[in-house]
Amino acid sequence: MTTPELERARRAAMATSGAAARAYAWRGPDKARGDDARPGPARGLAAAARRAAPNVIGWAAAATVAAFGVAYLAGPTRASRSAFGLPAITRTERGFLAAKAVRDLGLGLIAATLLWRRDTKAAGAAFAIGAAGPMLDGVVLTLIRGLRPQLGVHWGAAALMTLAARSLLTSGTRQTASARSAR
Repeated sequence: MTTPELERARRAAMATSGAAARAYAWRGPDKARGDDARPGPARGLAAAARRAAPNVIGWAAAATVAAFGVAYLAGPTRASRSAFGLPAITRTERGFLAAKAVRDLGLGLIAATLLWRRDTKAAGAAFAIGAAGPMLDGVVLTLIRGLRPQLGVHWGAAALMTLAARSLLTSGTRQTASARSAR
């Protein structure tokens, strides 16, 4: 379209109301500035990194939590010694570790599914709720066995999940009530 055609389209759109008017009100690229795209958020590598960071942290947390679950299912005795700091475990204790493994694997898969669907707010909420698990594991083990280096696994997992929850819950732009109701 030439510039006069764009101007006619803009004026016709201004005469109408609603979303159609806003969609056609754009005048086109500004060749004088060298702009060839619709105006939007800040462009460039730094802006792209800011938009991608919450998702990267979320995916890293989902993969880490799921990997904990797989490790406890695959080798509960080895994982118990290295991560929990417990000595040889009994058959009853193996059941508790299996429950922990399923919890971790489930949370990792749920968060990954929500991130894959680009539902960052729900994934952030899942991490916020799920962070209670490793926190409470750390508290219980501290009360039972005292402070041990292996507690770093629990507190580290809780910190990673909390960081992922915060970054996912605060990412993106805030919508006004009218924008939410327009959906």
